[in-house]
Amino acid sequence: MNTYTFLLILHIVAAIAFIGPMMLTPRLLGLMREPAGRDTLHKLHQQIGVAGWLLLLGGLILLYQQQWAWLQMGWMRLSLALFIGAQAIDH
Repeated sequence: MNTYTFLLILHIVAAIAFIGPMMLTPRLLGLMREPAGRDTLHKLHQQIGVAGWLLLLGGLILLYQQQWAWLQMGWMRLSLALFIGAQAIDH
């Protein structure tokens, strides 16, 4: 397994860790009524933030290894802009 494949796998795992808790959010919002539930949601929020930044850094490394070719795609630029904007507003 070469470095690019290994980093791509890590990038995918970070994406799952980033998106996974957000898919459960409607169900978890019921936890807001209890202190233990709020602590759980706070931990999930931290996990989403850490995974998101790992996703961004991993993506930048993958872009560098591909000689920045993906950056020429419009959807990639939009995705990066939305992610950075959402993280800036959220944190």
